[in-house]
Amino acid sequence: MRSTDVLDQIDAALHDHTVSRDAMRCTPGADEPEGRAAVAQGIARSILVQRLTDYHGLALAEARAAVLAVENGRTSEHAALVRAEARAVAEEATQRIRIAIQHRSRSLGPTLRYLCRNPERPPAGDAPAARHERPAWQSPYGPVLRRR
Repeated sequence: MRSTDVLDQIDAALHDHTVSRDAMRCTPGADEPEGRAAVAQGIARSILVQRLTDYHGLALAEARAAVLAVENGRTSEHAALVRAEARAVAEEATQRIRIAIQHRSRSLGPTLRYLCRNPERPPAGDAPAARHERPAWQSPYGPVLRRR
């Protein structure tokens, strides 16, 4: 058996749509935009179901049915609760993102101010050596190419 045969078998197993979702931890279609959207929607659905069971005491099947009903535009006795939890999850995520952006902007502030004042001069620091000044053993790409 050649190495290409082995690689072909691995590729076939990774991209086989007839196997279960957890086979080799592969989710066919997760790389396409539609697949990523479906995965994100499934994660959001799971978060809502978990919050409904943890915070409001709904049974797992009841919480799933309520979330699916709201997704499909149907009415249910827990529709207002599902919408309230969705708003709460969105607000928590927004708050965490806001905090992360604030921390990042504080750390980047001095650098950005320097670059605005001195657009043609890079900040002082260790500039990388020019390719021809570096010994060949330091380059991960092999020796420097010589011009003829």
